[in-house]
This record gives sequence, C-alpha cells and structure tokens, in this order.
Amino acid sequence: MDQSQFATLMSQLGEIRASVGGVSAAWAAVLASLITGSLTFAGAVVAPIYADRGRRRREALAFRAALVADITTYIEIMESRGYLDDLRTGPTPDGPGLEVRMPPDLFFVFKSNSSKIGLLASDDATDVVLFYHLLEGVALDVSPGGILSMAARGEIKGPQVERTFQQDAVSLEQAMAAGRRFIER
Repeated sequence: MDQSQFATLMSQLGEIRASVGGVSAAWAAVLASLITGSLTFAGAVVAPIYADRGRRRREALAFRAALVADITTYIEIMESRGYLDDLRTGPTPDGPGLEVRMPPDLFFVFKSNSSKIGLLASDDATDVVLFYHLLEGVALDVSPGGILSMAARGEIKGPQVERTFQQDAVSLEQAMAAGRRFIER
C-alpha cells in the first residue's frame, strides 16, 4: 500500500467518524427533546389529575363527616324519644296511633348533597341511601296525614294500622342498623 492510498484511506476514515459523530449529536438532541416534551406533558396533564383527586378526596371526607353527624343525630333522637319501642308496642287503647310533627326540611343534609353520593365507598353509599329511604317511609306514616297519624286521631282502625306499626318497626330497625354500620366504618 503506497502512501497516497494510505492518505485516501485515512481521509475516508475521518469522514466516517465525522458523520457518525454528527448522527450521535442529532440523536442526543432528539432524545433530549422527547424527554423534555414528556416531562412537560406530565406536568400539564398528570398534575391537574392528581390535584383533582386530592380535591375530590377532601370533598368526600367532608361529605362523609356531615352525613355521620346527621345520621348520628337522627339515631339519638329516635332512641331518646322511644320511637322504636312505640312502633314495636303497636296500637294500644291509650295510643291507637302515633303522630310526630316533622320539620319541612327533613333530611336536608342528605337531599341537598345527594349528587355527591358517588364520592362514598359503595358500602357506605348503600347504607346511607337505605337509612334515609327507610326512615322517610316511617316518617310519612307518622307525620300528619300518614296512616299512624290518622290512627292516633281515631280516623282509621283495624288490621292495616297494626300491620303498619309492625312494618314501620322493622323499617326503623333496619334504618338504624344501616346508619350505625355507616357511622362505624
């Protein structure tokens, strides 16, 4: 191999090295751009999702706390006034019926926040809805115009009244049990 061939060969080797070095720099720039873009995307998309999850978690905890307070209050009132015992006893000569005056905004906490029920765990949501719906059925029977209220006024008598007392006692027991399960979780 003569010197001119050697010089040509070395020149070509230099060109190959230069072209390979240029490709590495280009790929490094592309890779850096991809990493920067990915981090920007993560910051723009993932961060708000994570922040929203935190906000929803705080909202769920506040909603649950409000329901616990409300349900606890209803259970304590029902126990202190002996409503369950009255329903279990049924109609008597001294008390042929049962009438309880209800505020117009009964179950305000639940009704005004019912759109948030999905924030609760499935078991909690089931027990909360069961509590309020069973309690509402009993409330309708004992409020003025209800079957047990009419029986208390002597407007209605018979087996329908006794059945309603029994059914409402069972409903009130189930409502209180659902409320307690929810509170204890």
